[in-house]
Amino acid sequence: MAAYDGFNLVWSNALRFAVVGGIGEIIMFLGKILISVGTCLAFYLLVTYVESIASTIFEPILLLIVIFFNLFQIVFIISYAVSTLFMAVYSVAMDTLLACFIVDETNQQSKGGKAPLYAP
Repeated sequence: MAAYDGFNLVWSNALRFAVVGGIGEIIMFLGKILISVGTCLAFYLLVTYVESIASTIFEPILLLIVIFFNLFQIVFIISYAVSTLFMAVYSVAMDTLLACFIVDETNQQSKGGKAPLYAP
């Protein structure tokens, strides 16, 4: 019964779910890129400012370019994988909040209210 109710909720508000899903995909893509770039920046700071590492590396910018542009490097792959998992949690939370908002809105309309009670 709950699956049926959930399906009806999504089906009756398909446009809302599509718009929020599309915007969410853009935000998730930007989040993945920002997390990956932030990880590469942290790597650059580590290589540049930790004395025991910096003394063995002659050109840290070249190392950063290799990591950032070569997708087979382990730092970028791991950071992208972690950011994908993190943003998947964000996506589930976003869909859940939208469903809760629509249920609240529907409940208030059936009681004669004009606006959602718990999510104005």
